[in-house]
Amino acid sequence: MKRRHLALLFFLYFVAAVAIGLVEAILIYRVVNLETIGFAIGTGFLVYMMSGVVPFAIWGARGFRAANWASLFIPWAVLAVGLVILFCYCPGWLDGSRKT
Repeated sequence: MKRRHLALLFFLYFVAAVAIGLVEAILIYRVVNLETIGFAIGTGFLVYMMSGVVPFAIWGARGFRAANWASLFIPWAVLAVGLVILFCYCPGWLDGSRKT
């Protein structure tokens, strides 16, 4: 995998994480305004970092070899999907509003 492809994958994962954050923000605030967009970006960054910590730790333990780049994104995607499921079943868990 070339560096350009890797950078594109990182960017696409961030865009997907912000989209997840936007869904969470709309579930909480029920309206799209500047506060919702800020919440979506913050939540997206949080999802991006939370779902990426474990795969990056594993990749780092394996020596950050370029041959291991592709295997990084599979567990990252699985963890991100897990967070999406958490958002669907527990809206508002980030800010404590927990609407049922």
